[in-house]
Amino acid sequence: MWTKRATASTEAFRARRARVLIRDHAICHLCGGPGATHLDHIVPLREGGVDAEDNCAPAHAHCAARRIAAEARRAGRGRNDTGPATAPGTSAVPAGT
Repeated sequence: MWTKRATASTEAFRARRARVLIRDHAICHLCGGPGATHLDHIVPLREGGVDAEDNCAPAHAHCAARRIAAEARRAGRGRNDTGPATAPGTSAVPAGT
């Protein structure tokens, strides 16, 4: 069920996306290609970026997904990161090996 707040938030996002796409001529800031339809945060929110127009740029969905996956791998948060979790000061290597 949609609430007035959710609808207003969605409408605000759509308006912001439209302004950014027009401002940057829908050119993907990641690959330079035309036809971007998504927004990407230049400075990711988890790294202190803000959810504002000046921190958003057009991106193709596949370019943004590729960037997010690469950042996750570099940070050790990738899908293939299935190693054992270790507490600080401990080793993931079994004793005696």
